[in-house]
Amino acid sequence: MSYQQPGPYGGQPQQPGPYGPPGTQGGQPGPYGPPPQAPPPGYGYPQQQPQPGYGYPQQPPGQPNPYAQPPYGQPPQPNPYGGAPGGHPGAPAPQAPKKKTGLVLGVTAAVAAVAVGAWFVFGPGLGGGLEDDGPHKLAMPQKVLGEYDRRSPENESDGKLEADAAKHGVQGAKSVRGTYSTLDPTKIDPTKIDPDNPAASPELLTAKSLVVMGVHGTIADPEKTLDGFFAEINEKSKEEGENEDFALVGSPEEVSPDDFNGIMKCQAATGENAITKQQQSSWICAWSDHSTFAWVIPNQTQGVGKEAAAELAAGLRQEVRVKA
Repeated sequence: MSYQQPGPYGGQPQQPGPYGPPGTQGGQPGPYGPPPQAPPPGYGYPQQQPQPGYGYPQQPPGQPNPYAQPPYGQPPQPNPYGGAPGGHPGAPAPQAPKKKTGLVLGVTAAVAAVAVGAWFVFGPGLGGGLEDDGPHKLAMPQKVLGEYDRRSPENESDGKLEADAAKHGVQGAKSVRGTYSTLDPTKIDPTKIDPDNPAASPELLTAKSLVVMGVHGTIADPEKTLDGFFAEINEKSKEEGENEDFALVGSPEEVSPDDFNGIMKCQAATGENAITKQQQSSWICAWSDHSTFAWVIPNQTQGVGKEAAAELAAGLRQEVRVKA
């Protein structure tokens, strides 16, 4: 299956990330809305779409969603590295070889975006037992977890996501999104990338990326909000023509990572890795508490297991969730 998939919420954008990065502002339909398609990062070479300078909110060019669609639909995205379609922000696009250069950029964008393909959305729940530790908000720092650098704009948001969050019990929802990657585009030589065998490149094969997308506001019933998002995501994935490139597997499973004081669930998803061209399974996770809701979509060529995805999401939450 290819990774050019619409977001779980809507049309299929082509996204780079193995899971496909979500589209955001700047020419991107909401996470739920169908954005222009971008190939997923990390999975294949996305074709970069000329988009606003950071490239992530609008999926990085050339990156399809490994899972076909991000939960919110991916909009067209600029190069995750921002700036010229072929480079990092502020860097002039490389001039030679055009074919390979575009490929690398697309791939890096894809890898950076990576991670947006499967998403969670809506359902029932309860959540009265979770302690309220006071108002918090979400912020996207330049670096997270010690190795992931942000490849998207600092203040990326999505009105569609905010509207959907309101439907699921989030009052005064304000959205944020961040695309992160361990891949440094400045250290990649486009002339050494084989477009027919990207897996031969150690940089692409070992790169990791993740996408975090969420809202902050007032959440009376965190579990109900969490289940609602997952329910909708699963419903959308079953609609005809919605998820041809990825599949959600089973049902969301509750997880309890160490030092985590919220509610978190994860669900498995499968799709073809664009770099290795092999079918791959990974997990996407979402957390909810009385102030924040967010989903985390990790991407690695080896896939990401449930426990690893949950620990990654929990660690990320500690860094992006701050006092309001």
